[in-house]
Amino acid sequence: MRNFENKEKIAQVSRVFEFLCGACVLFWGFLGIESAYAVFSWFLNAAFYSASARPNLNAWFWYGTLATGIEVLVWWNLYRFFGRLAGGCLFDRLTVQRLAVAGKLKLASWGFAWVPFLVATVRTGFYWPGKSWMGMGEMGGLTGAVAILFMAWLLREGQSLQEEQELTV
Repeated sequence: MRNFENKEKIAQVSRVFEFLCGACVLFWGFLGIESAYAVFSWFLNAAFYSASARPNLNAWFWYGTLATGIEVLVWWNLYRFFGRLAGGCLFDRLTVQRLAVAGKLKLASWGFAWVPFLVATVRTGFYWPGKSWMGMGEMGGLTGAVAILFMAWLLREGQSLQEEQELTV
């Protein structure tokens, strides 16, 4: 009876997180469309911008479109993960795989967030006053990616323990 109650609690909480992840997919998708529009409009109006504005275009391209597109995939995988949890698939292979893919994509998104900072630093001869904080704000992305990957590893271990238990019974 207690196992059934625990599964019901997991399903209820997973439905809430599924809804929140769906909202994040929409938010990041909208942000990605806005970023792509900004990059496209800057390409169309490139003649009106000075040469000093072009590194900003590079930052928008890397962080605004590529990293945002990866974030959409992260939240989509988390949305599907919580949807499968709400469906009762706790130690299923596909459920664990969704979480692992979300963690790997989050790590890639964190890497793409550093690209504009590194490009601007190399361009200016490693002297970029006032902008050294840019990459530090993304440490939360690294922490989140590591946490997601740890949870995926933990669920994968639980999956293997459950398979061993089913074989011995």
